[in-house]
Amino acid sequence: MYKKLLINYSLLSSLFFIILFPLSSRANKNRQVDSISIGVYEKGQQLGVQFKLDKSSSLLFSIGYLDLQLGDYDLGLSKKIPFNLSNNGVQIDYSKYLNNNIDKTGNFFTLGLEISKLNASSNIKLSDLEFDLNPFTLTCRTCKNYLFESNDDLIFIPRISIGRQFKLNPSIFLKTSIGVQYFSPPEIKGKYESEYGLPFYVREELLEAQSKINQNLQNLPTIYPTANISFIYKI
Repeated sequence: MYKKLLINYSLLSSLFFIILFPLSSRANKNRQVDSISIGVYEKGQQLGVQFKLDKSSSLLFSIGYLDLQLGDYDLGLSKKIPFNLSNNGVQIDYSKYLNNNIDKTGNFFTLGLEISKLNASSNIKLSDLEFDLNPFTLTCRTCKNYLFESNDDLIFIPRISIGRQFKLNPSIFLKTSIGVQYFSPPEIKGKYESEYGLPFYVREELLEAQSKINQNLQNLPTIYPTANISFIYKI
């Protein structure tokens, strides 16, 4: 845990001190937004404003949003459980254009940092499930819903990518990029939506399901691909 916090703090500090402070001082000379960005990336929709730092570099501030139903998953309960994925995040991207001209078609590389609330959740209707208590199969018709939900913590996601910008006309550009990002998926916790306790046979199966989810999350990698496609409108 402390190692992860240290890594996130170091990455965040590096990007802010190396990129934001020196570059934003140059951007303040113009005090104007160069363009507006609208696009999609692997975590949803994206809307942002871009500052032209100089002839060959830019700084993009954007927000991302996603609300998606992932599907039904087998967690060892009597029925498959639906899961939803949501994301609310802000991103800071510094891009350097290799042709030394931000206003033309050309390649670029990007260093970015996303601060995100990435949430996976499942609202389980316990009254519809059956529970094993050998040699019997039991139900809990009076049970309220049970919520599986990831930790409500901010996640710091650094990334690096390469891409190409296409000039469609003097005011509109198309940008595409691919790269890699680093983050660890948040742990899943359970919450019972009632002031009364659960029967022991229900509680045990839910704890087993929660343990199974978190074990699968721990086995996931920490490096993931990232991709983006967006339209840039010069203003």
